[in-house]
Amino acid sequence: MNDQIFDREYQAGRAALNDSFGRLIDGVSQSLRVLHKINFDAPWKHQASAKTRRAKAA
Repeated sequence: MNDQIFDREYQAGRAALNDSFGRLIDGVSQSLRVLHKINFDAPWKHQASAKTRRAKAA
């Protein structure tokens, strides 16, 4: 009886821990996606290319 109660609580605790790790990994992954987007979609790159196009056209 005690083993069954312990096992249920242990499994519930493990499930909660796994969910927490999953949310942590999802958060880190989302942060890395945002940083990647910022790095490769930098507004100053767009501004610089627009200036060079204007300079070449003139």
